[in-house]
Amino acid sequence: MDRYLQGRFRAWAAVAAFGDNLDPVGTALADKMAMSEQQTRALQRLGTMLNYNAYGESVADLHIAPDVLYRALHPFADPLDFIDDAREYRTLLDGYQCDAMHMEGLLPQWTAPCGAIYVLPNARWARRISGVFANRLAATDAGRSWAVLTEQSSGCYSASVRSGAPMTAPAHRFCESFASGGGRKMAAGVNCLPANDLERFAAAFFDYFSSANAPVDHLADSLKASPPP
Repeated sequence: MDRYLQGRFRAWAAVAAFGDNLDPVGTALADKMAMSEQQTRALQRLGTMLNYNAYGESVADLHIAPDVLYRALHPFADPLDFIDDAREYRTLLDGYQCDAMHMEGLLPQWTAPCGAIYVLPNARWARRISGVFANRLAATDAGRSWAVLTEQSSGCYSASVRSGAPMTAPAHRFCESFASGGGRKMAAGVNCLPANDLERFAAAFFDYFSSANAPVDHLADSLKASPPP
């Protein structure tokens, strides 16, 4: 889209790339505009928060409804002006910083050499940070695969999956093996995973992503359960 528009809104393209966890692309676009390191970090933070505000079971979970946020963003040709002038930015920043504190103490429910699975509780903050948390895990160790399961008010779980080997073990292929699953090679998800399917999901997850690197003979022996968060 940036090429189609001939760079007219390149700063917003950088924000979109950062929000989609494509940091190298966002940084490259910012470099084309000769942005300072501080400005680049500001675009990255905005992209992260816009992505973060899209996660929730319903609009009531979000800090700002999508249509309201769109109308707030639309007048600003330059995202840096939105950051400086819009009260909606402060609302997102305050909400994100508050929710982000929960991420620091989270422990995986299951781990294996190829990755780990986290299980988050039925809480608004958990639903809001599920995607950002999955992206953070992937950025911390891009060679491993990650899943963040978040309980919904219905009792089922949503799943955010990040593949550490998107070419050989794409995330969407794994997620499509479950009803309501889909996505892209690097990032995919399942909308509603029944609670009694969590262990089956975990076994399938480690079997699938282990096969992208080295096969495991006894998957059950490689799983290490930790106390639920």
